[in-house]
Amino acid sequence: MTHANQPHGTAHRVAAWRRRLTEPSRLLERIGGLVFIPALAALITLDVVLRYAFNAPLSWGLEANEHMLVIVFMLGLPQCTRTNGHIHMDLLSQHLSAGARRAMTILYSLVGAAVFALLAKRAVSEIPYMYNLPLETEFLALPLWIYNLMITVIAVFLMVDFLLRAAALLLGADDSEAGGDTAGGGLL
Repeated sequence: MTHANQPHGTAHRVAAWRRRLTEPSRLLERIGGLVFIPALAALITLDVVLRYAFNAPLSWGLEANEHMLVIVFMLGLPQCTRTNGHIHMDLLSQHLSAGARRAMTILYSLVGAAVFALLAKRAVSEIPYMYNLPLETEFLALPLWIYNLMITVIAVFLMVDFLLRAAALLLGADDSEAGGDTAGGGLL
């Protein structure tokens, strides 16, 4: 292998590492979309029927809904990020050159990695405190440290994904190879 081919080969390997995160990301999305969203809909429906038909709402229903909504959000976040499913503004990027868009994607990826690194650091630092107290939710008595653990795992997952994307682009991969898996979105 010549020295000229080495950076592209390294970029290809980094992009391949990023693609290895696709299936875990899709699995998390499926769990959120196929397990928690229907459970959330069923719980909301049950609570509404009990509240308005029998004047007997679930005392823990709102709390359960709030926690399931956070779980759905956290489980869907990696795949949404990988498929570029977030709301974003094309107004600026559509008028930039390919090199400037590439630089923006690298900057976006590095900032994303930094944000999720800080989130993971904060969440993991609170786990021992929450575990030792022990802090629990009001009605369901669920340990709060579990949510921080989930936030930590998802934040580390996203941080690694952003770093791999930035590294692949910096090493010369094209944007389609290092970018989001735009064809791989959806629940099925």
